[in-house]
Amino acid sequence: MKKYRGICAGIFGCICIGLFMGCENKNVNYSIDSENGDTQTADDGKKSSLEQFADAKPWEKEVEAGVGKQGDKVVVSIDAEISVPDVEQMSVAEVKEAEFDAAYKEKIAGSIFGDEELYYNDIPHLSKKALEERSSFYEQVGNTHSAEQLEELLAECENAMETARDTDDYIPVDGYTVNEYIGTLRGSAYELSFTERTNERDADAFIHHRTKEIAFVPKDVHEICPKELSASEYLHCFPGTRSVSGNQCELTEEQAKEEAWNFIDKLGLEYPVFAYSRPLLWSGNFGNDVPTTWTGYYGDMVVNGYVFFYDFGIDDVSVVGYGIEKGYSNLYLKKKDSEPMRYSLEARIQIYVTDEGVIQMNAYNPLETTGVSANVGLLPLDTIYEIMEEQLTDHLAKLRFAYTNFNEEIPLDKMELIYFRVRDEANPGYYSYVPTWRLGELAGTVETQREQEEEPFYPMVKNTVLINAIDGSPIDLFDEV
Repeated sequence: MKKYRGICAGIFGCICIGLFMGCENKNVNYSIDSENGDTQTADDGKKSSLEQFADAKPWEKEVEAGVGKQGDKVVVSIDAEISVPDVEQMSVAEVKEAEFDAAYKEKIAGSIFGDEELYYNDIPHLSKKALEERSSFYEQVGNTHSAEQLEELLAECENAMETARDTDDYIPVDGYTVNEYIGTLRGSAYELSFTERTNERDADAFIHHRTKEIAFVPKDVHEICPKELSASEYLHCFPGTRSVSGNQCELTEEQAKEEAWNFIDKLGLEYPVFAYSRPLLWSGNFGNDVPTTWTGYYGDMVVNGYVFFYDFGIDDVSVVGYGIEKGYSNLYLKKKDSEPMRYSLEARIQIYVTDEGVIQMNAYNPLETTGVSANVGLLPLDTIYEIMEEQLTDHLAKLRFAYTNFNEEIPLDKMELIYFRVRDEANPGYYSYVPTWRLGELAGTVETQREQEEEPFYPMVKNTVLINAIDGSPIDLFDEV
């Protein structure tokens, strides 16, 4: 992010605030720039270029808000640095959730397995032997499910046993009507699954939301691991930390990254922004002849391969990097159980690469772009400041700020221009990613972590005010996330 500092210089008069929402296949151009790309200024003071914020200084302001029936007051103290994306202009991206229908599943499966035969891998289609293996697997990874979910999965396997086949074969696919498949790639068996779920039954869920995932994983990790590890028991692989060195993979990181990107591109999935990479660690019972590396927290591991993370984004700007549900602390404190669950903000994919090629993929919450309006006009900061002051003064209760005492001073120290997702009320599953000013108390940023060569994490934002940067309309965090 570029960081600029600026004090509010002037008050605009009446501001007409309209509600901007996404719309299915909407053909609207929010751009105000000319045909040759030169920045233009609209009658309302909007400019498309982010250079208009280049001279901004920190916004310094104290706002007194009335709360409670007794006329109690709190003071919101703003000393906020201004941050904008490292781009020249911003856009509006209209998107929809990927629909896991038969055509979508067939497209993904065909892109991965090509002309290879594909088989059903869901519980009703499995043989008795495969059901036994599935039950054993569920028991081994039971901590990834709630106790209730694990009990249901095991019961489903047990019930299917009564009518399951005694033969060990799988049934070939004649229609993409289920969510789990198995096929062969490079001589090894891989499982492909499409999962839609909510986390409302997860006891430790930060906030309830809906998720979708496409998973492509090896059936037996011993078939695709480095050859020297194939005899190891309890073999498992996972992303390490940035500081781990001594990667034994024959591919360079750049070569492996190209493999990962080609795989994403081949599947037609929309994760265009590279986020970060990690070395691939292998754990297991290794013999003395297997060279390992001390990894600190994880102990002695084999370092062989890479894991690449890509995000959904706009103009090479990750929308995930601005935060996901668990990054908004007020949602945990204040979101009501009665408020509907929303689609997860974590539109990210993980790609595991070794000398074998891509050996695993986990694509979370995929999106499909339905339209883009580039170089949109953005309101001047003075106008945004006035709208935010009005929100803090008159609507603090609706913002659901977290504080303990009426006389407490609430600090807000960060003002960021971000991409924020707003839903289309008329078309469930459709959204717009909109340039949005976010004011709040920021605990940390992805950029800070990367500069320190530490693990990246999502920003933690407390007491958030969100204002649409195009039309000045307030965005209700609790209604959108």
